[in-house]
Amino acid sequence: PRSLVRLKHSTALGMAYYNGDIVGQDMAKALQFYRKAAMRGHVESRYLLGYNEEVKGNRDRAVRHYLISAKAGSRNQLRQ
Repeated sequence: PRSLVRLKHSTALGMAYYNGDIVGQDMAKALQFYRKAAMRGHVESRYLLGYNEEVKGNRDRAVRHYLISAKAGSRNQLRQ
């Protein structure tokens, strides 16, 4: 479906800005794209928001994102 493609594109754009691939690195834009996809149900984007919060030292917020993504089916936090 088109909505799934849009979610994947939002996540891919977020990753490009996060890593500085193709576009210049811009953390604010990366997080904006992750949030957009996460709010629409993209599990990996929700996980990436959690990871970002963990890196910043916001463990409570990170755990909330991780739990939401786990409930939605992500296996990433099982490795944590």
